Amino acid sequence: MIVYSILGIGSYSFADEKTGVVYEGKSFYVGYKSDNVDGYVCEKVNISNKKLGDMTFKTGDKIYILYNKYGKVEFLQLVK
Repeated sequence: MIVYSILGIGSYSFADEKTGVVYEGKSFYVGYKSDNVDGYVCEKVNISNKKLGDMTFKTGDKIYILYNKYGKVEFLQLVK
């Protein structure tokens, strides 16, 4: 399992144009070491506030990212 470092965190909020439903969550900018890259591989992953619940993370934390069968972020877990 890949251990990601949180490089940055941002918030997002947008409304679905058809339904008007507002979606809010966090964007996590993460990086990890790879044998095929000199430096870090960087990615942006999004997770809704609903899925985040009361979990809190900060820049510099090490995490695991768990994806559902549709390739969407389902859960973030702090590495102990």
